[in-house]
Amino acid sequence: MAFPDATLEEPRSIRLNGIDLLFRSQSVDASVEEVLGHYRRGCVNAGESTSVLAPFLNALATRSVVRREQGYVACLSIEAADLETFAHRVERFATSGDLSELGALRYAYARRSEESRARTLLLTLWADGPVNLRNLLPASGGDAGGEDLPGAPRPARARRVLSFHEPSGSSRIVVYVATDVTLAHAAQDYRAELVSHGWKLIERNPGRAFEIDGTLMVAAERGPSMITALTQSAPDGRTVLILLQSEAK
Repeated sequence: MAFPDATLEEPRSIRLNGIDLLFRSQSVDASVEEVLGHYRRGCVNAGESTSVLAPFLNALATRSVVRREQGYVACLSIEAADLETFAHRVERFATSGDLSELGALRYAYARRSEESRARTLLLTLWADGPVNLRNLLPASGGDAGGEDLPGAPRPARARRVLSFHEPSGSSRIVVYVATDVTLAHAAQDYRAELVSHGWKLIERNPGRAFEIDGTLMVAAERGPSMITALTQSAPDGRTVLILLQSEAK
């Protein structure tokens, strides 16, 4: 996933809805078209299989949008010597929901730098392990994969749709949705939950959530940990609660 002759940083790991991913950012001396052309060719010709079937399957499993200023390439690297092998992979994927049964996930996003028009900003993202779509995209009424915030209360009557953190970092984001509670009640209920779990509120006006552009915000701290809860309304009428947790080092 490294671009040729570019200065490399070590890849960083993230955990998204229970799925482990790696990513790297680079600045390269090439156009958006050159960069994404490199990754599209890499997707189609990925793997060590000498079968004529492999490039055909990889081309089917590759999607890209390439414009002058920005674009992306996304693909699965499928190594299948024959249709029978590929059919078995599809069957395992249908049973498990694990995308890695089909192939390795690869993604590259490129954008022309605004500071230096001669350079392109590049983000690459990939997975070398399981990518269970049933965790990433939860069924109706269920939680997405991943974890709630450690040591923090979970919002009542809500389901988790996003869990994100960088294992080497000190911050986490968890997003919940609720369908049977109003915006104001959700913010007030979570404020009370924080207090009951030993968190100290950080308030400008005691007893009231801070509001900005229709979003209600409650902040609290306990020891080295701080939580900011953002409550807002989704276009479909549901209430969204975004919890941000950071740890002082």
